[in-house]
This record gives sequence, C-alpha cells and structure tokens, in this order.
Amino acid sequence: MSRNEELLFAAVAACSGRPFFYKFISANETGATGAHVSGFYIPKTCWHLFAQEPLRKGTNLTTEVTIHWQGDELISLSHAKYYGVGTRNECRLTRNGRGFPYLTDSHIGSMLVIVKTTDTEFAGFVIDDADDQDDFLAATGASVSAHGALIEKAVGPLSVIGQIGSAADESLFTSLFQGLQTELPDTDALGQEARDIARKLRHRDSVRDPDTALLDWYDTEWNLLQSFETSHYAKQLLNPFPSVTELLKVANAMLNSRKSRAGHALEHHLVQVFADNHISNSHCATTENRKKPDFLFPGIVQYKNPHYPVENLVVLAAKTTCKDRWRQILNEADRLRGRSHYLMTLQQGISAGQLLEMQSEHVIVVSPAQFHQYYPQEWRSSLMTLKEFLEQTRTTIAPDSMPAPGSKP
Repeated sequence: MSRNEELLFAAVAACSGRPFFYKFISANETGATGAHVSGFYIPKTCWHLFAQEPLRKGTNLTTEVTIHWQGDELISLSHAKYYGVGTRNECRLTRNGRGFPYLTDSHIGSMLVIVKTTDTEFAGFVIDDADDQDDFLAATGASVSAHGALIEKAVGPLSVIGQIGSAADESLFTSLFQGLQTELPDTDALGQEARDIARKLRHRDSVRDPDTALLDWYDTEWNLLQSFETSHYAKQLLNPFPSVTELLKVANAMLNSRKSRAGHALEHHLVQVFADNHISNSHCATTENRKKPDFLFPGIVQYKNPHYPVENLVVLAAKTTCKDRWRQILNEADRLRGRSHYLMTLQQGISAGQLLEMQSEHVIVVSPAQFHQYYPQEWRSSLMTLKEFLEQTRTTIAPDSMPAPGSKP
C-alpha cells in the first residue's frame, strides 16, 4: 500500500464515527531501550477500547483482538494486556506475530493509529512520513502534543461537533465567540487568546517552566481553533451542498487551514516564551538567498554584521513533527554552516539511526521535557529541554559584549 493510501485509509477509518487512539511509537515499545517487555504501549485511559473489565492493581488481564494493519496488508491475532501485578501498572498490545514489521528502531517516532471496528476487531495503521502525520492530525482534529488520548469521535473537517478541553475552557471560549466577526482570527490573534485563556485557568509560568507552558498554550489554541471552526462553518455544514465539488472545497479549506495553523502556532508561542524570558531574537528574518530560518539569536542585525562573532549566534528551527524533514533546516543560515543547529519539535520520539544522522550534521533536538521519555535512552542526554535551550542561548549570545553594527570587535 502506498503512503497516500495508508493515510487515506487511516483518516477515513478514524473519521467514520468509530472510537480510536493515536500515539507516537517510542523507543521503549520497540525494545530499543533494553526493556524486557516490548509491544505497543496502550494508555490506561484507552483500555476500555479493548475490554470492559476494569483495571485493578494486583491483577493481570488479557483480551484477544484481531487487528487489520495498513488496510488488510497484515492481520495479527494480538493480545491487549494489562500488567498490574507487583510493580507493573501498564497496558500493552502484544503478540503481534513473528516478524511483525512495525516494532523496529526505524519506526520510533512513527504514528500508531488504532481504530475500533467491532467488539474484537480493529484497524491498525503506522504512519511514518511527517507530512502524512500532519495530514492525519488535520483530518481528524487531533493535536500533535496530546497523543495517547482516546478519541470517541473525530472532529474531522466535515464535523460540526466542537471538542472543548474543559468546562472552564468552554465558558471562556463562549464569551470570546460573542465578540467574533464572521472570519476566523489570524494565527497571532488566536494564539494570544489561547494564552490568555490558559493563564486564567492554569497559571503556567513560561519563565520557571517554559516546557509545560508551551504545551498548555499549544493545546488550548488547538481546542480553541476547533471551537471557532464549529461556529464559523456551522451554517455551511448544516445546509445541503449543491455538489460534491463544493463539499470538498469547504473540507480542503479546513484541512489546509489546520495544517498551516498547527505550524504557525508553535512558532508564535515560542515568540512569546522568548519575550517572557527577555531573549533577543529575530523571527523569520531573511538571511542569504531569501532563506528564512524560524529564529535567529540575538537577531538578524547581528547575523548580517560580519564582525559579530559567529560563536555568539544561534539558529533555531521549529517543526511540530520532524521525521525525515529535519534536513530542511541545514542551509538556512550560511554563517552557521558546520556549527550547531537547534531544532524545536513536538515529535514524541526519533529513531537512534536518525538521531545519529542529526548528530553528524550538528543538529541538536530541543523537545519539551515531558517527551524525552519517548526517545532511545542512550540518546536522551543529547536532547535539550526548552528551559535548557533558553539558559544556554542566553549565555551564548552574550548581549553585554555585543559590538555595535558595522564596528570591529
């Protein structure tokens, strides 16, 4: 099955009104960390997708399930298991069959999608390509940073059901809608509203804990966007479409909007994190040949000053998912070629092979602290949290020793 077919099958299955969960495959699941138990980890909140028997610490539970992988390319008679005896307290999807191809190091960071089709049968998909992962998230209304959640019904591009984060969120969202015009807010405005709502409800501190604040802002914006879509597209979707062409036109507009906003949301929230931490930078400034790195520290003026020490410059790219796309960042700043390039991502896991390639190209992964557990254990020390990146960058750019533009150091 081709990549496009895999994505289409997964999206259609997930948007068919059936419950599903999605997650990124971690190093622990493939056995890359040396763990004694391999198999796909199932979040305990998703257990009732496989069985109605409640989880009780001190017991082990097993349910036999049939999984049709990648549109019937492979069928496995698997076990959904709960390990609750002793120190164990986790669920796994095991016994997928000899030579099962998706629990290998190369699939760390790939997206696993499990859709319930009958009481004992499921459709399973492994989506490797980062662009396809983004397309799946946009099609189903799922957030890259909230993986592992059970989705009872996808908020797809043709759905008018809003997915609200909490009752408190919904109340603030509703009051915001009352002042809306007819158009969806631009990404800057929507991001600011999301941060305001998150701060009122959860008081995240982007100085003391920037990793948690960033994820909270990102998820709040995603929920807010879906609520705006519900309001904005409701009349169009509740009325019959004159043709399939018109229906697809609306659906494609929503999909493209979601994909664009997902990438911009990460950048705009990082802009705020840097401002809160008083770290000078230029966002999307033009370097050589109209290239535009996401962030330059301390800024484009210093970058274009040939006398400014190159060792005091920092470049950061921001990508929600980055599997196979990280090479795009290597040539965005010629002055820093051969030096460290930093990549901020919400990808939950990257294979050891790709991390080795990244290391050879001087790419350093920056990821929220909460996601480091999904990476191969031997590589975790090479990752940076957002907080660590801020601390190192503040030291590197050394603003007090910065020469004036055009002067010699």
